[in-house]
Amino acid sequence: MFPPKAVVAGRAREPKLVGPWRVGELVGRGTSGSVRVARHVVSGQFGAVKVVAKRTEEERRRVGFKEVSVIEREISLLKLVKHPHIISLLDVYETKAHLQV
Repeated sequence: MFPPKAVVAGRAREPKLVGPWRVGELVGRGTSGSVRVARHVVSGQFGAVKVVAKRTEEERRRVGFKEVSVIEREISLLKLVKHPHIISLLDVYETKAHLQV
């Protein structure tokens, strides 16, 4: 069962909605972002949401555009791949600060 509230620093907060997905607890962190468990509010289907922080223009110039192109490439490849043993891309959402895959 998916908990209706997440506990952060000892206090309860409502889980965040990303499109029709209710985002819950942290599953793991990587170099490009963090992964959280999610549940579709209508169908009840479970999934994972990868949250990638967007860089400012200054950060992109300093680091280079390589990181942005890696995320874009990952999204492009996941859109093309349809296989029962490989994860599938269901949705991509973009805000000013984050990209949710």
